[in-house]
Amino acid sequence: MALGGGIWETPVTSKRALRFSLALWSPAAFLGGCSPGDSQTDGEFYEVQDSSGVQIVLNRGPDVGDAGNLSLEEDLRLGILEGDQEELLFFNILDILIDDSERVFVGNDQTGTVRVFDRNGVFIREFGGKGEGPSEIPLMLNDLMWAGDQVALIDWQAGGKTVLYDTTGKFSRSFRNTQPTGMRISLAGFTPIGWIGTESSSERPENPVPGQAYPLPVQMRRVAPSMDGLEEVLFDLPPRILYGRRHGGLDWPLFHPPGASGFDASGNHYITVSGQYRIDVRNPSGTLVRSIRCTHDPIPITDEDIEAYKELVRIEYDTLSWMSASERERQLQTYLDRIEEQASFPRPDFRPPLRTLLVGRDGSFWVERLDGHEPAKWWQERMSGGFGKTPTGETDWDLFSAPGRLIGSVHLPPRFKPMAVSEESVVGVLKDEFDVEYVVRYRVKLDGQMGGG
Repeated sequence: MALGGGIWETPVTSKRALRFSLALWSPAAFLGGCSPGDSQTDGEFYEVQDSSGVQIVLNRGPDVGDAGNLSLEEDLRLGILEGDQEELLFFNILDILIDDSERVFVGNDQTGTVRVFDRNGVFIREFGGKGEGPSEIPLMLNDLMWAGDQVALIDWQAGGKTVLYDTTGKFSRSFRNTQPTGMRISLAGFTPIGWIGTESSSERPENPVPGQAYPLPVQMRRVAPSMDGLEEVLFDLPPRILYGRRHGGLDWPLFHPPGASGFDASGNHYITVSGQYRIDVRNPSGTLVRSIRCTHDPIPITDEDIEAYKELVRIEYDTLSWMSASERERQLQTYLDRIEEQASFPRPDFRPPLRTLLVGRDGSFWVERLDGHEPAKWWQERMSGGFGKTPTGETDWDLFSAPGRLIGSVHLPPRFKPMAVSEESVVGVLKDEFDVEYVVRYRVKLDGQMGGG
């Protein structure tokens, strides 16, 4: 065990993975459709209204001084560069969970196991593994999810497999995520009514028309207990929209707004609304119960952003010294042609305000701000990204309490990827200059005090 020290001071910011598509944010949309009944206010910064049984939580902007002045203090660091403590040698950590007692569950892909540490960093146990047995994952430990009081290890490769253990490390059961029909179940989360998720198919139009939009419907459905099918539709999500290419197949429009979702311990489903600063909360049955919104200043996307993206691609190909000059030039031109084609599709008018969403078991949540970052950079990151990609620079996050009130804003340090949160802390993976991975916990400090409040 290694305990870290030091403070990452982060004043309040200003103007700062499910993919859905909705109409983009507009100033009128912030209050549009809301018929206020009883409302609660806190000065000019926070208001709760009721609209036909849906609670509308309005936050007057993440750059408001009264939102809180957040900083982070590192209070736990797990990991070593080398040594005999194998439980502290991590490689390719793709997900982390924390429970109500602040135990840390680390999914270490190199071994395909989950390593459990208490809140002070003391190693408790390890379970799981790679292989073809019922209690093992075949290829890659992509995700960890809570399934009630059990931990689900999920391998999305080779058709997909989910393995369940209780928190003492006892194997429960496992199932394949691909149905006999070939339809693939993508688990979104576990609720009191069981697993819910979506199904997808590799089927695509045989001859897509260049430039034509192809909406791909997304339905959130209850997964049958036997895992051999999907049951009733809980709610429809906005479709993903792809466009036909000149050379066949489908492609994304440039700077397509990302979407994200997560679950709290009660099975409530939090979903970012693409292109808006809005997080909708649905109960386990799929009913919309809360919509949390913030004002923000939309930043236009311009043709200069497309040119900046092309330049980043050129720079990237210049570094491919292992490739012959002629092959490098050929592939670069193919990529630039693809960008030109993507640029011909309809694109957002404004930078999306949100990217990643992390939901704590306590119902608090963190959202990563995207509008303060150049579209060319985050889009290139998305198109050339891979499993476990770590941000090279600071990332900007807004922290909300369980009722949806904005607590404040914070910078997370470079080379740190957050994976599990609560109102009082964030746990993730920090890589050093040698790409050695450490599990780090930061405590949130508000007005000089520990905790969100």
